[in-house]
Amino acid sequence: MQLFVFIFVVFLACQLNIANAQDSICRRTTVGRGAGSAVVSLCNADEQEVASLCYPRCQNGYENIGSNICRKIGCDGLIGATDIGVSCEKPPAYGRGAGYIFTDQQTCIRENGSCEMWGAMWYPTCRFGYSPFGCCICSPNCPREYIDDGAFCQKPSYGRGVGVSRLGCASGLQYDAGLCYIPCPSDRNGVGPLCWSRCGGQTPVECGIFCTSSAEKCADITLQIVGSAVRVAANLAGTNVLGAILAIFDGANQIMEPNSC
Repeated sequence: MQLFVFIFVVFLACQLNIANAQDSICRRTTVGRGAGSAVVSLCNADEQEVASLCYPRCQNGYENIGSNICRKIGCDGLIGATDIGVSCEKPPAYGRGAGYIFTDQQTCIRENGSCEMWGAMWYPTCRFGYSPFGCCICSPNCPREYIDDGAFCQKPSYGRGVGVSRLGCASGLQYDAGLCYIPCPSDRNGVGPLCWSRCGGQTPVECGIFCTSSAEKCADITLQIVGSAVRVAANLAGTNVLGAILAIFDGANQIMEPNSC
């Protein structure tokens, strides 16, 4: 197996440096342009990147949670509240006493300023920002749009849809096969990390690493290379190492070192 690999590599090396002596074929030259860099997310100004996807930015006063959820920031001015993330824990509630019998409304008002009836009893009206919870407790009100969960105020939130992929190359770079490269000079074509000379003049047809005068000439050179490769493989399959070596040099002898394009 190691011998096969060695012979095949030698064969390929021969083929990469061959060409017809006529002016109908030349070997393309290359220059490097670096290893390339990864693509980046090119989100719009009104978008936010999360995990390589672009989402609409959250409204003012909201923050992104996870990827596609925007949730209210803070407790919206609820004094004494504790922000616990998804909700705000209310400040302590307070009791408003045992109440007054239904005939003692004036006594309740005289002693508390304002009263309201709950069931058959009168109770002091809850302070501003509080509401009655049952008969005897005044619980803090949740800010507008928050959901009152008793001892907690659940924050408002909304979804911002499915993220959009906007992967691409930064300004001045060129995309090729998943990476970003410095553009090649105008007289060369970029393929991965290499810039290949363009075909033109008497050899306008691209034929792999060669330029040829016509598609027929390209097919002819390709058949020579492929034909030699088939004979190498067949001889090796039959353990005819000598035949494989002769096939390599038979293919190489049909061609000569080409001029550079």
